[in-house]
Amino acid sequence: MKRRSASRLESLLAQDSTNILAKQSLLALRDALSVLEQSTGPLPIHHVRRVYTRRAKLNARKHVGGVRGFGRLIKSLNATPEKAIEIYAIRLANEVFSVFTNPSLTTLIGILISKSDFS
Repeated sequence: MKRRSASRLESLLAQDSTNILAKQSLLALRDALSVLEQSTGPLPIHHVRRVYTRRAKLNARKHVGGVRGFGRLIKSLNATPEKAIEIYAIRLANEVFSVFTNPSLTTLIGILISKSDFS
């Protein structure tokens, strides 16, 4: 991820002070020594809604605590007027933070936090 994008993502996460997942993602992003960041580039909103609604249902069936944040993410995806979504992955040794934004990095759509297989 370009440094400029990382700075914009950091600013966006810092704006949402009431969201615990945003706070955790911000701390992960600031931990530059252990972070590997990637972006999907813009994805069509209908595709993101379809894929993550399905993943939310699968996650709910497993009941193993797997991925946190689906409830808020799905509500936001269904309510957003955006036509495209970008997903940023922040990987730590034991967790992966998936941060969903609009392509211009001005709106935080949602965050998923899952256990990493890289530990």
